[in-house]
Amino acid sequence: TMASNVYSAQIKQCIEVGGRDQIRHLKTIHGHIIKTLPFPETLLLNNIIHGYAKIRNSTYARRVFDKIPQPNLFSWNNLLMAYSKSGHLSDMERTFEKLPNRDSVTWNLLISGYSGNGLVGAAVKAFNTMMMKDGSDNLTRVTLMTMLNLSSTNGHGILGKQIHGQIVKRGFEYYLLVGSPLLDMYAKVGLISEAKKVFYSFEDRNTVMY
Repeated sequence: TMASNVYSAQIKQCIEVGGRDQIRHLKTIHGHIIKTLPFPETLLLNNIIHGYAKIRNSTYARRVFDKIPQPNLFSWNNLLMAYSKSGHLSDMERTFEKLPNRDSVTWNLLISGYSGNGLVGAAVKAFNTMMMKDGSDNLTRVTLMTMLNLSSTNGHGILGKQIHGQIVKRGFEYYLLVGSPLLDMYAKVGLISEAKKVFYSFEDRNTVMY
């Protein structure tokens, strides 16, 4: 509906603008929705959850989620994002286990939730489970970048090489957005010869690589 579109645009603007009053503005929009739309569309409720997830307010995200009669995958993923970003990992895990279906976004949220909170082992385990259980179809550049960053910041050269193998397998190695972090990873874990190989494999080297 027209009202839903207007509210969705307001939520998006609120998140993009940011600032200290972000939570207050989002709650105000949410309050207007409650007053003016007795039965809001699932899409709008999903957008509200997404907004609360972005500002790391899992409490309000959960309240909105519970108002959805039949949550779809977007609903579940937004709730998972809220728990992931707010560091409520037990809730994140419980939500993940309840998910009737999972996609690449679902898995990346779980992996990044662990990674962002310093749980390297759990992130690697989740990545391996995804590869074995749900298949590599869910493996995207976003997930590979998350794992590459994890390898880099924690000095895991062996893991980094494994991720590099997956990058090559999927033909992502010539993307500069992947190449620079790959080069950075090898340099940080002390595999200079591998870093040189990555560097010289690029014809179009950007300033970040140098």
